[in-house]
Amino acid sequence: MIIRNNAVSQNLTFQIAVAVDVPPANVQVDHNLIDGYRGYEDEVYGEDYVEGDPLFEDPASRNFHLHHPDLAIALSHPPLRIARHTFSGVSGKSRRRAPTA
Repeated sequence: MIIRNNAVSQNLTFQIAVAVDVPPANVQVDHNLIDGYRGYEDEVYGEDYVEGDPLFEDPASRNFHLHHPDLAIALSHPPLRIARHTFSGVSGKSRRRAPTA
């Protein structure tokens, strides 16, 4: 399993965890942006990580686009090119969620 090029932020119990009974040869954790490492059992940083606020656009409104994607792109492995489409799959704009009752 490979856990790579993720932004993990302020999860309730851990950011990235790998159970101690998983053989190290079976998992690779690297090049992740980690915000809120808690030091829990099984929680790992991995290799070549960056620790800090990912600066999401507006997490309270569920807009998790990166305000400054340059940092995440520069630190990715292999180096990423800037995507033509947003994570929502729509070029240049986000899809809006329908209000829930």
